[in-house]
Amino acid sequence: TVNQCLDDIFSTFAGESPYFCTGGNYYPNLDRVLVEVFTLDSGSCAPCQYMMESVQRTAPEFHRRIEFIERSVNHKDAIARMKLIGVGNIPTILIDGETAFASLIPSDHELISAIRARVERKGLG
Repeated sequence: TVNQCLDDIFSTFAGESPYFCTGGNYYPNLDRVLVEVFTLDSGSCAPCQYMMESVQRTAPEFHRRIEFIERSVNHKDAIARMKLIGVGNIPTILIDGETAFASLIPSDHELISAIRARVERKGLG
């Protein structure tokens, strides 16, 4: 599951790649598309809040085919993950580990299109 893979990753930061979880690149092995939103904190940063709201508005379009998570730099694991995967701007949306929107809040249509493309690539359509 998504949470088990993420738990595995965060418990094994010591020199291991963030992309590996039980046998290789973990994104393709997930049973859904993972949308990660890197923020300062959506409760206190307006652009971060708008980006999280965009994801929250579009998520119901995909039912159980996606999972989203906010990764606030207020938490050490989010900072470590940002460094490991090279996220340089906040806020940023990653879709299955690939930067989709960095410092630009997507329209609902743009975000739905980007997520839909990944859902279809994974055969979850």
